[in-house]
Amino acid sequence: MAWLFTKTAISGGPVSCTRKAAGRWRCLTAEGSDLGSLLVQTGQARAADPYYRAEEAAARAAAIGLWRTAR
Repeated sequence: MAWLFTKTAISGGPVSCTRKAAGRWRCLTAEGSDLGSLLVQTGQARAADPYYRAEEAAARAAAIGLWRTAR
């Protein structure tokens, strides 16, 4: 259901994206939240780069989202 979470997260207005590196982007919601970070924090996605490893570890520890069945 990551698509539904994303749809809800960006419903407040436009999303702005900037290129971090080849094939890597940082997208911010209208409220200024990092969309990738939000997805990883809530267990909707895995960390694709080292920037979100702490968020993934917290989601795993809390057994939320895709980590819900990992215990």
